[in-house]
Amino acid sequence: MSLTNIINSSISGLGVAQAGMRNTSNNIANVNTPNYARKTLVQETQVLNGAGVGVGIAEIRRVTDQFLARQLQSSNSEVGRLDALSAFQAQIQNLFGKPEDNSSISGKLADALGSLTQLTTDATSQARRQGAIADLQAFGAELGREAQKLQDLRLEADRRIGDQLSIANAAIQKIHGLNIEISRARVGGSDTGALEDRRATALSDLSKVVDFNSYDTGNGAIAVTLSDGRPLVDNFAYRLDYSPAALVGPDTGFNAITASRVDPQSGQAVGAAVPIDGALRSGSVRGLLDMRDSGIPALANQLGEFAGQVIEQINAIHNENSPVPPPDEMTGRNTGLLGTDAHGFTGRATFVALDNADAVAGSVTIDFTAGGFTTIDDVVTAINTGLAGTATASFVNGVFTLSSATAAGVAVQQGTPPADRAGQGFSHFFGLNDLMSANVPASHDTGLAAGEAHGFAAVPATALTLALRGPDAGLRSVTIDFSALSGPTVGDVIADLNAGFTGIASFALGADGALTMTPATAFAGWQLTTVSDTTDRGGTGIGFSALFGLGQTYGAGRAFGVGVRADVVSDPSLLSLARVNAAATGVALSAGDTRGAAALAAVGQTRFDFAVAGGIGAQTTTLGDYAGQIIGRAATNAAGIESAADDRAALHSEIGQRLASVEGVNLDEELASMITLQSAYNASARMISTAKEMFDVLLKL
Repeated sequence: MSLTNIINSSISGLGVAQAGMRNTSNNIANVNTPNYARKTLVQETQVLNGAGVGVGIAEIRRVTDQFLARQLQSSNSEVGRLDALSAFQAQIQNLFGKPEDNSSISGKLADALGSLTQLTTDATSQARRQGAIADLQAFGAELGREAQKLQDLRLEADRRIGDQLSIANAAIQKIHGLNIEISRARVGGSDTGALEDRRATALSDLSKVVDFNSYDTGNGAIAVTLSDGRPLVDNFAYRLDYSPAALVGPDTGFNAITASRVDPQSGQAVGAAVPIDGALRSGSVRGLLDMRDSGIPALANQLGEFAGQVIEQINAIHNENSPVPPPDEMTGRNTGLLGTDAHGFTGRATFVALDNADAVAGSVTIDFTAGGFTTIDDVVTAINTGLAGTATASFVNGVFTLSSATAAGVAVQQGTPPADRAGQGFSHFFGLNDLMSANVPASHDTGLAAGEAHGFAAVPATALTLALRGPDAGLRSVTIDFSALSGPTVGDVIADLNAGFTGIASFALGADGALTMTPATAFAGWQLTTVSDTTDRGGTGIGFSALFGLGQTYGAGRAFGVGVRADVVSDPSLLSLARVNAAATGVALSAGDTRGAAALAAVGQTRFDFAVAGGIGAQTTTLGDYAGQIIGRAATNAAGIESAADDRAALHSEIGQRLASVEGVNLDEELASMITLQSAYNASARMISTAKEMFDVLLKL
C-alpha cells in the first residue's frame, strides 16, 4: 500500500470516528427525550479496484422494534379510552353518592317516606304536613339535579370530542408534513432519524385520541388508516370534523364525526365528508362517544324509571285518599282519550258529593263490569244521573272533571272489586287527585286496545317521524303519514310502524295499552326518539308520541321537574290523608282518619314492578332497593373502569419499558462506545503522523 493510500484510509477513519462520536453525543444528549430512539452508525469498507481504501458510513440507523412500537400505540389508544371513561365514571359516582348518604336519592326518598310515616300518628298536624311536603320537594329537587347533571355530563363529553379531534388533526398534519420531509431527505441521502423521532411523537399523540393502523409506503413515508381502512394520512392529509351540540337533553341527536381530504394548497377540506364514528374502536374519542351515547343515557333511563315509579305509586294512593274538607272540584290531567273511546274499566268506583258537615249529599256507585255502558261518555252520563245534580262529571279534550253543584265538595272511593284500567284506579287513571308530577307523565299505560280507533285526524301534513338512534351517530327513521294509514285502528298504526321499521325494530301494544319497541338484534342498544310529530288526537293536543311516551323525552325525562302539586305546597291541608266512606250515615270524611296516611307510609315497604331500564332488568322490588341498585351499579361501574384503567396502564408501562430497552439510550453503552471511537480516532491520527514521518524520511534521501 502506498503512503498516499495509508493517509487516505486514515483520514476516512478520522471522519467516521468523528461522525460516530457526534452520533454518540447526540444519543447521550437525548437520553430523557420522549419517543427518542437511539441511533447507531453503521460502517462499511470502501473499495477501489478491488482493494480496500478505508472506511465509510453506510447509514445512521434508527434502532427500533416495529412490533413493539405498534403494540405501544395500540395500548396507548386503549389507555386513552379507559381514561376518558374513568374520568366520567368518577363524576357520576360522586353525583350519586352512597345509598346511606342523606344527600343521595336513596337518602332523600328515605327522608320523605319517614315524614309520611310520622303523619300516621297525627294527620292533623300542619307542621308534619309541611315537613312531609318539604321532604317530597327535596327528593324531587335531588332527582332533577342528578337528571340534569347527567345531561350536562353528556354535553361535556360531546364538547371534549371536539377538543380531542383538534389534537388529532394537529397530529395528522404533522405526520403528513414529516412524511414529505423524510422522503425528500431519503432521496437526498440525508439522515432521517431525527425526523422519524418527531413523527413517532406525533403518532403517539394521535394514538391517544383514535386507534389506527400504519404501514410503510416507500421512501420512509407511512400511511395511517382507521380500522376499516379509511385513510387519515396517505398522499394527502385528512381532517376530522365535528360540530358539538349547543344543548343536550334526553332526546338529543348528535352529529357524526367525518373525515375529509385536505387540499394541500388551500388547506380546505375537499370531496365527500365520510362518517367515521363506527370505525373508532379505541382512543379517548371512543371513550367519550361510549359515555355520551350509552353509559350516561343508561343511567338517565334508570333514574327516569325510578322517578316514574315513585310518582305513580304515591299518586295511586293519594288518589284513593281525600283531603278534609274535600275540594269542590277535582280536575285530572290530559289523558289524550276521547269521550267515544271505550271506558276500559273493570270493577267499581263510587262518586260522592259531600255537604258542609262532610256527610254524604249524593253518591253513585258505577259497576264498570256489569254497568251496561261502553264509552267514557256513557260513564259521564251514568255518574251525572246517579249524583242527581249534587255534583257533575264532564270529560272534555281528554280531561275528566268532577265538580260539586249543590254540595260542598266531591270525592271518589274505590269499590269492591276496585275500578281498574291498565292497573290504575279511576281517580288515578285520570289524575283527579295526584300529589306529585314531573315534566312528562310518569306512566303511558293508556289502556287502549289494538282494535280501538286511533282517533288521529287523517289530514295532509299530519305525520309522525320516529327514529332509532344508535351509537356512532347511527340513525334509522320512519315517517307515518296519518292521511295514508292502512286502517283506522291503533293496531293499524302499529302495523304501519312495524312495516316501516322492518328488520330494525318491532312495536307491540301490551294488555295495559303501553306501546313498546324492541330493536332487532343488530340494533340492540339503539334508542327510539321522536324527530317530529304533528299529530293531534281528537283535538286534545296530545300527539301520538306523547300519548304512548315514545322517545327518551318520556323515558329519562320523567326525572325532570319532579315535585308536589303547587296548590298542595301552598295549602298543606290539601294533602290527602283520609278516605271517604260513602256508606256512612253521618260524617263520611274525618280529619282524624289516618287510613290514607298509613297507606302512604307503606309505600316504602311495598314491592312494585319495574320495567327494563338502562341495563337493569325488569323486576319486582321496593323503591328504596331500586334506588340502591342505581347507586350501587354506578359505584360498581366506576370501580370496574378504574381497575381496567389501572391494568391497561400497567400493561402500557410494561410494553413501554420493553420498547425502551430496544430504543432507549444506555449511558454506559454510549460512554463505552465513545471510548472505542476515541481510540479509533487516535489510531487513525497516529497512522497519519507515521505516514508523514515516512514522507519526511523519503524527501531527505
